Amino acid sequence: MGTPLVRPNPVFNPKQVYDLLCKTNRSDKNKVFPIILKYSVQQRLEVLSAYRLKYGNNLLEQLLLKLAKYPKELIKALMTQPAVYDVLELRQAMGVN
Repeated sequence: MGTPLVRPNPVFNPKQVYDLLCKTNRSDKNKVFPIILKYSVQQRLEVLSAYRLKYGNNLLEQLLLKLAKYPKELIKALMTQPAVYDVLELRQAMGVN
């Protein structure tokens, strides 16, 4: 396995990240992506988990509802474990639901 391109951000607090995402206009990809891209996949997953624990809602679903089609796929890829995303994409390509 290669070296990850995005390393964990040493200054990370999941609550601060989801608070920042909630304060931005979530329909503006120019504000959402810079926030998300500062953190590793594992840290992004922690943000989703912390948000769900606090609010009982799925932050990823809320982001997907607000963003246009192209960024939706990118957000989905960025906020999903790589192996899980690969399986979902393979199933879609094979026409398996």
